[in-house]
Amino acid sequence: MPQITGYFWAWVVITIIVNSINCVWVAVASQLVPDFIYNIGTTVLNEGVSMVVFFVVNKIIFSDAQSQERKWEKEGGKRFF
Repeated sequence: MPQITGYFWAWVVITIIVNSINCVWVAVASQLVPDFIYNIGTTVLNEGVSMVVFFVVNKIIFSDAQSQERKWEKEGGKRFF
C-alpha cells in the first residue's frame, strides 16, 4: 500500500511541476522556436521531470529492500542472482 501512495503523490508532483513549466514554455517557445524544436523541448521537459521525481520516489520506496539485502550479505548470505 505505501508504494501506491508514493506513486500517486509522485504523479501529483509531476503534474504540477510539468504544467507550471509548460505555462512558461508554451508562451516563449511558440513565438521563438520552430514547431519540431518546441515538441522536442516539451518531451524532454516532461520526461526529465518524470525521471527525477520517480527516481526519488523509487529510492524512498525501495530503500528498505536495499538495506535488508546489505544486512543479509553482512551476516554471511550469498547472492544467487
